[in-house]
Amino acid sequence: MSHGSLRRLCQVPAIAYGGPDVPPNQPSPESAKIAESLVLIQFFADLAPESDLLPQDALDKAKVRFFLDTVSNKIQPSLSRWALGTATYEGFFEALDAIQDQLPPVEEGKYIFGDEFTLADIAVAPFLGRSVLIQLKHGFGKFDKEEAKRGWELFQGPKYERLRRYIDDITARPSWQSTFDEVRGMIQVKPVCFSRRFLFLHRPTSSSLTPHALHEWGL
Repeated sequence: MSHGSLRRLCQVPAIAYGGPDVPPNQPSPESAKIAESLVLIQFFADLAPESDLLPQDALDKAKVRFFLDTVSNKIQPSLSRWALGTATYEGFFEALDAIQDQLPPVEEGKYIFGDEFTLADIAVAPFLGRSVLIQLKHGFGKFDKEEAKRGWELFQGPKYERLRRYIDDITARPSWQSTFDEVRGMIQVKPVCFSRRFLFLHRPTSSSLTPHALHEWGL
């Protein structure tokens, strides 16, 4: 592969892994090119299995992977279609229901699989940040703004109390606090009107993929 292979993947995020030490914007033909966020987070977890982001127990591991499949095939498409104005907000809230239905009672844990922060949380957190905290809350998207206003009022009601608590727990993490800027997110989203996709990359080296670093990055 040439150094332009990352662009030809036409997917974000994408990384080049391995090969000689070269400038980040000039990936070596000897490096492997990998794309798609859900593939990448599993790849990072495999590089550092001691992080326990993917449980060691086979059944628990299968549960996490099943949820990742739900994110890929149901949650993310439903959230995106509403933001692009190609679906009603009923589908948007069906996606939020799918997330909330996975959450344990508060007394049994903060995250999707209890008190352990796993790939399941990593997979869904960016969509909650963009779709709920920016698009729904501030009405940024190709949808009816009155519909978004009604949707935000619904989200603030008792039905979504557990999901709001989950978002609070996610956004309280140091990694979230250091990387998510709601104001900057609005500045980026509003002018583009979803005609392009924006990418914010942290470029770790293979030696920096320690369990501590993965958790600090929200991975």
